[in-house]
Amino acid sequence: QSSSNGFYGLDDDVQSEDENSNAIQAVIHDTQTLVAGSTVKLRLLTDVYINGQLVEKDQFVFGTCAISGERLTITINSIRDEHSVLPVSLTVFD
Repeated sequence: QSSSNGFYGLDDDVQSEDENSNAIQAVIHDTQTLVAGSTVKLRLLTDVYINGQLVEKDQFVFGTCAISGERLTITINSIRDEHSVLPVSLTVFD
């Protein structure tokens, strides 16, 4: 079965969410007061492989927040794992 980008209809056979998951589960670690440009501390809820390297559960991840109206967005540009900095391009949503 080949994969392609496009729209899915009600009759299309799509993969289950677990088979095609591209989300990383994390939570905001502490209660934080934020302003635009603040650093947000998140904690991973599951193990994650980034470019073949394991980043273990409960690892802290830091992102920069932006506030637009009443909407908070967080972007993560890198993840530090022990002695490595892994470049990523992640956006947080709930």
